[in-house]
Amino acid sequence: MSKFNVYKRIKIRKGSRRPFLDFLRNCIVKFHDCNNKITIGYSYEFNESCKYYHNPKDQYDWNKLFGVSLKMNPHHTSFRWAWRYNDILGVFQVAPYLYNNGKQIQPISSLIYNVNKDYKFFVEIFYDNVTGYVCMKYNGERELVYLFEGMGDLKKLYRCGLYFGGNKKAPHTIVIKRMEY
Repeated sequence: MSKFNVYKRIKIRKGSRRPFLDFLRNCIVKFHDCNNKITIGYSYEFNESCKYYHNPKDQYDWNKLFGVSLKMNPHHTSFRWAWRYNDILGVFQVAPYLYNNGKQIQPISSLIYNVNKDYKFFVEIFYDNVTGYVCMKYNGERELVYLFEGMGDLKKLYRCGLYFGGNKKAPHTIVIKRMEY
């Protein structure tokens, strides 16, 4: 059976930030050859184990799903999808989560989506050695396009994986189902 079109259960253990195997894979830096275009896509399914409750200051921090970084440090220039549990509305929310030259760009309210089942998320990068753009798609319909330039000879991209936090680590074991496209 192909690794595609099959949900895999991914666990973030209590007191951790990353799934154990993802952590080991990310210790060995993963690059993608960037030949003018790259597309990465996943579908995620949230469940009861993904609900968590922190103090009001930390409840609305964003947990990262996946994305790419133009540098080794994802806090420099990266384009990722993130999620959180909104305890007031009782829903999971997803949004684009960006860093540009070391500055975090918080999701604007029109790009925060309430989800209640599985959804598909894509990150596409187009680059011509001078300028480029990132297209972040949500369920194939809505998208955010972000332009960037001056990255020089961009040949490799760092792939960012699942990460819990903000300021807090996972308060209990969280199981997210993920399918790669």
